[in-house]
Amino acid sequence: AELKPIASYFPSAGACSEHVRLYCGRVLEAGVGEVHGVDGEGEDILVHRLSRAEALELLAADRVPNGHTLVALQWLALHGERLRRDWLDA
Repeated sequence: AELKPIASYFPSAGACSEHVRLYCGRVLEAGVGEVHGVDGEGEDILVHRLSRAEALELLAADRVPNGHTLVALQWLALHGERLRRDWLDA
């Protein structure tokens, strides 16, 4: 899978040592609706697919319930067009 780094940050610096790395990756139609992840790490990742416009509408409507997704969607709002061009050119 092709992954693009979005951000690397401490969501609660000073309170805990958790470090988050966010990535943007292409979603293949075949994986939508399926659960993925590494069994040994207890991952349980349900894949959803939204258009960029749909995702940014959720952001604009204040319907994004967690900080990691907010950061990712704000990155997409800023870099989505360039990402689309890069992936179309690939």
